[in-house]
Amino acid sequence: MLQSVKRAFAINSNNPWLHECLIKFSKSVSNHSNLPDIVSKVLSQEMQKIFLNKDLESFNEDFLKRNAASLQHLLSGAKMMYFLDKSRQEKAIAIATRLDETIKDKNVKTLIKVSEALLDGSFGSCNSQYEEYRMACHNLLPFTSAFLPAVNEVSSRSVALNNTANYAVLANEI
Repeated sequence: MLQSVKRAFAINSNNPWLHECLIKFSKSVSNHSNLPDIVSKVLSQEMQKIFLNKDLESFNEDFLKRNAASLQHLLSGAKMMYFLDKSRQEKAIAIATRLDETIKDKNVKTLIKVSEALLDGSFGSCNSQYEEYRMACHNLLPFTSAFLPAVNEVSSRSVALNNTANYAVLANEI
Protein backbone atom coordinates (compact mmCIF):
# COMPACT_ATOMS: atom_id res chain seq x y z
CA MET A 1 0.00 0.00 0.00
CA LEU A 2 2.79 2.40 0.89
CA GLN A 3 4.47 1.80 -2.47
CA SER A 4 1.24 2.67 -4.30
CA VAL A 5 0.84 5.85 -2.29
CA LYS A 6 4.44 6.88 -3.02
CA ARG A 7 4.05 6.19 -6.75
CA ALA A 8 0.80 8.14 -6.99
CA PHE A 9 2.33 11.03 -5.06
CA ALA A 10 5.31 11.06 -7.43
CA ILE A 11 3.00 11.22 -10.47
CA ASN A 12 0.65 13.98 -9.27
CA SER A 13 1.05 15.19 -5.72
CA ASN A 14 -1.73 17.77 -6.14
CA ASN A 15 -4.52 15.40 -7.22
CA PRO A 16 -7.67 15.96 -5.10
CA TRP A 17 -8.56 12.27 -4.87
CA LEU A 18 -4.98 11.40 -3.87
CA HIS A 19 -5.11 14.09 -1.20
CA GLU A 20 -8.09 12.32 0.39
CA CYS A 21 -6.32 8.94 0.14
CA LEU A 22 -3.14 10.31 1.73
CA ILE A 23 -4.95 11.74 4.73
CA LYS A 24 -7.13 8.66 5.24
CA PHE A 25 -4.11 6.35 4.88
CA SER A 26 -2.03 8.38 7.32
CA LYS A 27 -4.87 8.53 9.84
CA SER A 28 -5.41 4.78 9.52
CA VAL A 29 -1.71 4.06 10.02
CA SER A 30 -1.52 6.30 13.08
CA ASN A 31 -4.57 4.57 14.60
CA HIS A 32 -2.93 1.13 14.37
CA SER A 33 -0.50 1.10 17.27
CA ASN A 34 -0.21 -2.69 17.16
CA LEU A 35 2.10 -2.66 14.12
CA PRO A 36 5.60 -4.12 14.50
CA ASP A 37 8.21 -1.49 15.38
CA ILE A 38 10.09 -1.75 12.09
CA VAL A 39 6.89 -1.37 10.03
CA SER A 40 5.80 1.57 12.13
CA LYS A 41 9.22 3.20 11.73
CA VAL A 42 9.26 2.80 7.92
CA LEU A 43 5.70 4.10 7.61
CA SER A 44 6.51 7.06 9.82
CA GLN A 45 9.63 7.97 7.83
CA GLU A 46 7.90 7.71 4.46
CA MET A 47 4.82 9.63 5.57
CA GLN A 48 7.04 12.42 6.93
CA LYS A 49 8.54 12.78 3.46
CA ILE A 50 5.09 13.13 1.91
CA PHE A 51 3.64 15.39 4.60
CA LEU A 52 6.86 17.43 4.95
CA ASN A 53 6.87 16.91 8.74
CA LYS A 54 3.47 18.64 9.07
CA ASP A 55 0.49 17.35 10.96
CA LEU A 56 -2.55 16.31 8.91
CA GLU A 57 -4.52 19.49 9.66
CA SER A 58 -1.66 21.76 8.51
CA PHE A 59 -1.11 19.64 5.41
CA ASN A 60 -4.81 19.95 4.57
CA GLU A 61 -4.85 23.73 5.20
CA ASP A 62 -1.87 24.15 2.86
CA PHE A 63 -3.65 22.08 0.22
CA LEU A 64 -6.73 24.33 0.50
CA LYS A 65 -4.64 27.51 0.23
CA ARG A 66 -2.67 26.22 -2.78
CA ASN A 67 -5.88 25.31 -4.60
CA ALA A 68 -8.25 28.09 -3.54
CA ALA A 69 -9.62 28.55 -7.08
CA SER A 70 -10.43 24.90 -7.82
CA LEU A 71 -13.77 23.54 -6.66
CA GLN A 72 -12.59 19.92 -6.98
CA HIS A 73 -9.63 20.61 -4.71
CA LEU A 74 -11.75 22.64 -2.29
CA LEU A 75 -14.23 19.76 -2.07
CA SER A 76 -11.49 17.24 -1.24
CA GLY A 77 -9.87 19.57 1.28
CA ALA A 78 -13.21 20.35 2.90
CA LYS A 79 -14.10 16.66 3.15
CA MET A 80 -10.77 16.00 4.85
CA MET A 81 -11.26 18.98 7.17
CA TYR A 82 -14.51 17.40 8.40
CA PHE A 83 -12.94 13.90 8.46
CA LEU A 84 -10.15 15.14 10.74
CA ASP A 85 -12.31 17.36 12.97
CA LYS A 86 -16.09 16.91 13.06
CA SER A 87 -16.49 20.22 14.95
CA ARG A 88 -15.47 22.10 11.78
CA GLN A 89 -18.54 21.00 9.80
CA GLU A 90 -19.84 24.51 9.07
CA LYS A 91 -16.47 25.75 7.81
CA ALA A 92 -15.94 22.61 5.71
CA ILE A 93 -19.37 22.96 4.08
CA ALA A 94 -18.78 26.67 3.42
CA ILE A 95 -15.50 25.84 1.67
CA ALA A 96 -17.00 23.05 -0.45
CA THR A 97 -20.06 25.05 -1.51
CA ARG A 98 -18.26 28.26 -2.50
CA LEU A 99 -19.52 29.41 -5.89
CA ASP A 100 -18.00 32.88 -6.18
CA GLU A 101 -16.34 34.25 -9.32
CA THR A 102 -12.85 33.15 -8.22
CA ILE A 103 -13.75 29.47 -8.64
CA LYS A 104 -12.58 28.32 -12.06
CA ASP A 105 -14.07 24.84 -12.46
CA LYS A 106 -17.78 25.42 -11.91
CA ASN A 107 -19.06 22.77 -14.31
CA VAL A 108 -21.96 20.36 -14.04
CA LYS A 109 -19.79 17.37 -13.13
CA THR A 110 -17.99 19.15 -10.28
CA LEU A 111 -21.13 20.81 -8.93
CA ILE A 112 -22.88 17.43 -8.86
CA LYS A 113 -19.90 15.92 -6.97
CA VAL A 114 -20.32 18.60 -4.32
CA SER A 115 -24.07 18.00 -4.02
CA GLU A 116 -23.48 14.24 -3.76
CA ALA A 117 -20.93 14.81 -1.00
CA LEU A 118 -23.49 16.89 0.88
CA LEU A 119 -25.99 14.05 0.62
CA ASP A 120 -23.73 11.02 1.19
CA GLY A 121 -22.59 11.92 4.70
CA SER A 122 -19.14 13.25 3.78
CA PHE A 123 -20.05 16.33 5.85
CA GLY A 124 -22.41 14.66 8.30
CA SER A 125 -26.06 15.61 8.30
CA CYS A 126 -26.53 18.82 6.31
CA ASN A 127 -29.90 18.75 4.52
CA SER A 128 -30.56 22.48 4.78
CA GLN A 129 -27.11 23.32 3.39
CA TYR A 130 -27.71 20.86 0.56
CA GLU A 131 -30.98 22.58 -0.30
CA GLU A 132 -29.33 26.03 -0.30
CA TYR A 133 -26.55 24.69 -2.52
CA ARG A 134 -29.03 23.02 -4.88
CA MET A 135 -30.91 26.31 -5.27
CA ALA A 136 -27.66 28.24 -5.90
CA CYS A 137 -26.65 25.69 -8.54
CA HIS A 138 -30.12 25.86 -10.08
CA ASN A 139 -29.73 29.63 -10.42
CA LEU A 140 -26.30 29.09 -11.98
CA LEU A 141 -27.37 26.22 -14.30
CA PRO A 142 -31.19 26.38 -14.53
CA PHE A 143 -31.58 23.53 -17.05
CA THR A 144 -29.49 20.93 -15.21
CA SER A 145 -31.86 18.21 -14.02
CA ALA A 146 -29.80 17.49 -10.88
CA PHE A 147 -30.54 20.97 -9.56
CA LEU A 148 -34.20 21.31 -10.54
CA PRO A 149 -36.61 22.02 -7.70
CA ALA A 150 -38.51 19.12 -6.21
CA VAL A 151 -41.81 18.32 -7.94
CA ASN A 152 -43.91 19.47 -4.97
CA GLU A 153 -42.17 22.89 -5.04
CA VAL A 154 -42.98 23.34 -8.71
CA SER A 155 -46.56 22.12 -8.41
CA SER A 156 -47.30 24.34 -5.39
CA ARG A 157 -46.12 27.37 -7.39
CA SER A 158 -48.19 26.41 -10.43
CA VAL A 159 -51.25 25.75 -8.27
CA ALA A 160 -50.88 29.23 -6.80
CA LEU A 161 -50.59 30.68 -10.29
CA ASN A 162 -53.60 28.69 -11.50
CA ASN A 163 -55.71 29.96 -8.62
CA THR A 164 -54.86 33.57 -9.44
CA ALA A 165 -55.50 32.96 -13.11
CA ASN A 166 -58.89 31.43 -12.35
CA TYR A 167 -59.76 34.34 -10.09
CA ALA A 168 -58.92 36.80 -12.87
CA VAL A 169 -61.09 34.86 -15.34
CA LEU A 170 -63.99 34.83 -12.90
CA ALA A 171 -63.63 38.53 -12.20
CA ASN A 172 -63.77 39.29 -15.94
CA GLU A 173 -66.91 37.17 -16.41
CA ILE A 174 -68.83 38.89 -13.63
